[in-house]
Amino acid sequence: MNAETYLFNKKNSLPLYIQVANWIRAKVVTGEWPEGYKLPPEVDLAKDLQISRGTLRHALSILIENHIIEQTHGKGTFVGSAILEQNWAYKLTTTSEELNWMGIPFETEVLKLTQMKVSDERIISLLHLKPEQEIIFLRRLRRIAGLPVVLHETYFPAAMYPGLLKIDFTNETMTGTLENTYDLSVTRADHTISAIYADQSIASILEINHGEPIIYDEHVLFNANDVALEFTKGYFRGDRFRLKTVVYRDQASGKQRVTG
Repeated sequence: MNAETYLFNKKNSLPLYIQVANWIRAKVVTGEWPEGYKLPPEVDLAKDLQISRGTLRHALSILIENHIIEQTHGKGTFVGSAILEQNWAYKLTTTSEELNWMGIPFETEVLKLTQMKVSDERIISLLHLKPEQEIIFLRRLRRIAGLPVVLHETYFPAAMYPGLLKIDFTNETMTGTLENTYDLSVTRADHTISAIYADQSIASILEINHGEPIIYDEHVLFNANDVALEFTKGYFRGDRFRLKTVVYRDQASGKQRVTG
């Protein structure tokens, strides 16, 4: 490890131990330090990073509390559970489908399910609603081993989904309900992905610090006739999720035309 590759700013308003914790977290999230990776001994790591062992231990305690690293007495410090990867390559998949396919047990907690009027002009536009039409709002929290990892807030055109308020979304998936209960064909999702800082309400639900970076994804699901079926906002813990996709370059557009 070359300490010159990352210089901590001791004059920064962000405490030094938080900077160190964020640096280690980045190593884990990017996969540079994969699951099971053994961190260097504290004395060596502190020396390489040019910080005190007390600062390093404070940073490590935060990461242990957040289940990012684990310490085993007599063996050392290791990267803990793998980062979860939402894979959008080749096909449209949901978070619950990805977790099921990876064999990762999870729990869904319904925080709110209600029908109401909506005044947000953007939601009205995205779902092609008239101002007087109501929406059904669903807020769900996914937990893995008790740890909250992603919060979803979904808006449905109420007129399209009679009886939706009676669905038990702790056991039923949202997309599965659209396809199986309402016999709708989900053909595509338009996603917008951003990195944002968690506000106080989101941080409280995800059990992270106010202002921590999270992955924000919003999408609209469509059927084959380009009818908007729902609009969802997703708040993913940045220390627990990666979003993956695969794109292909059109070979025709990459070819150079040679004349002469």
